[in-house]
Amino acid sequence: MQVQMLTREGAFGATTTTTGATAAPPLAASSSPRTTTPSSNRPFSTSSILRQTRPTPTPLPPPMGPFALITDTIRNQGLRGLWLGQTGTLFRETGGSAAWFGAYELSTRSWISHYNYTSKADLSALQLMSSGALAGISYNVILFPADSIKSNMQTWAELNPGAARSSFIQTGKNIFRTRGLRGLYAGCGLTCLRSGPSSAMIFLIFQRLEQNFGYIFGLP
Repeated sequence: MQVQMLTREGAFGATTTTTGATAAPPLAASSSPRTTTPSSNRPFSTSSILRQTRPTPTPLPPPMGPFALITDTIRNQGLRGLWLGQTGTLFRETGGSAAWFGAYELSTRSWISHYNYTSKADLSALQLMSSGALAGISYNVILFPADSIKSNMQTWAELNPGAARSSFIQTGKNIFRTRGLRGLYAGCGLTCLRSGPSSAMIFLIFQRLEQNFGYIFGLP
């Protein structure tokens, strides 16, 4: 629902309209020679025209809450609208989660082997955080194109209601044809900058909690 909420709140750019007023007629010539020169009338006339024809932002509707947005989506798109882009989400979560845990385990085992540790409990906070950061980056890099395609499908559906929708594969082909591989990975750098530190903290906290309170659940 994130894409739908951002789109309907104007995060992708509000449309502008031009007022229907027309330019004011030229000022009538006066008998006084001081008011008949074009230079004396032009600034006021130009200012008036600009005020009348300048685009004004279209008022945006008040933002919709999550429940209202769900109801509106079902009403306009049916239940299928709630699963729009689900294919990309499945690819991202299955492959991404495998990369997330796999990269963390490979990295921690590499630290243990290199320093002849016995378990993860011997790893320092910095070592755990570096392994977690690698896991977070791997999660996003491995299947980021699937998320890009999903977001593109959802944005297209919101900005073009009623228009024919492309399939997941066709949308991916269109992105690759128009923007190449960089288009499929657009925004990946910023996403990794976010997921690296967050995953580092997640795995550090998890590991320390397991070490200190795992006995409650019978963990060794």
